[in-house]
Amino acid sequence: MRTSMLLTVAALVGIVLAHPHPHQDPPQPEVTEDARLKANDVRILNRPINRASNADSLNTTTWNPPSSMVSALEEVWTETLKRRPNGHGAFDKNREFIPKLMANYHRTGAGKINYCVAMSNERNVTALERANMKSGLQRVMQEWVDTLVGFEGFPITNVDLDVVSYAVTHRSQVQGDTTGLDIFTTSEVDNEGTTKCDPRCYRDNLKSSQDGETTCPGGEKNMFDMELRLAQWPMNILGFGAEWGQAFRPWFIFRHTDDDMLWTLRHEMGHSFGLIDFGTDTVPTGQENFVMRGHRAAYITEFDAWMLRDWWMKLKAHNGW
Repeated sequence: MRTSMLLTVAALVGIVLAHPHPHQDPPQPEVTEDARLKANDVRILNRPINRASNADSLNTTTWNPPSSMVSALEEVWTETLKRRPNGHGAFDKNREFIPKLMANYHRTGAGKINYCVAMSNERNVTALERANMKSGLQRVMQEWVDTLVGFEGFPITNVDLDVVSYAVTHRSQVQGDTTGLDIFTTSEVDNEGTTKCDPRCYRDNLKSSQDGETTCPGGEKNMFDMELRLAQWPMNILGFGAEWGQAFRPWFIFRHTDDDMLWTLRHEMGHSFGLIDFGTDTVPTGQENFVMRGHRAAYITEFDAWMLRDWWMKLKAHNGW
């Protein structure tokens, strides 16, 4: 499976999201997982944030961002083209969320995203953990989609997110009732000790999404659009986000599916929508705290929403949707 990763960048009091640049982050203090999360929660949640869900500017259904964001949004697009291969190759990524959502919408008439979860080969997952994880994915996915509902012809209102398969070393790792669930067993693992989802079931282009063609052994019902990879990384890495999906340490995604630490999933899903990272050297004019600037916001902000709206408009024009 070919992937082109948009890796998360940020560092704060020992919590680090995966960094795409070649330099080495400074050593971090040895602290426990809970201490890291507690310290980080306080810093993020105490920041005043204009949440997208409360922003009056998002009530408009046409392009009319706040005047204070116009220059910043232009800067974001310029930076996006710098980071994408071959400039306008920005439009060649058919594996990201919006192209997948639109392909599934045109094929089925509904907004639908299927996930495969690739498990660490040392980890079991209980029925409750599976349910909570799916709920967290659904919740955050819908939060992002809510920023687009009714805007410039975006046709989807609700997203039906389902976890249709697991990739594990042993079937016994997936506990509880597994009726209707595709469990792919494999001894093949990556460098982080994580199994790999069945590549035959990955909906990796618009053609297979639109016409239902599949080589997946379980057929169309077992095809997946995105992956959630649960990897045993070093303590200072929380997650990745890319066109193929998201990746986290297992303890994090299972422990924080219904609390304010979902900011990390919001950030990583933003990458899977196509939004880029912002560090200290690429802060858009007048914008300091937003979820795509790692460790700066716990929730999707008004600025995050207008970045995604801008991205939708450009994709819509390019693809003729």
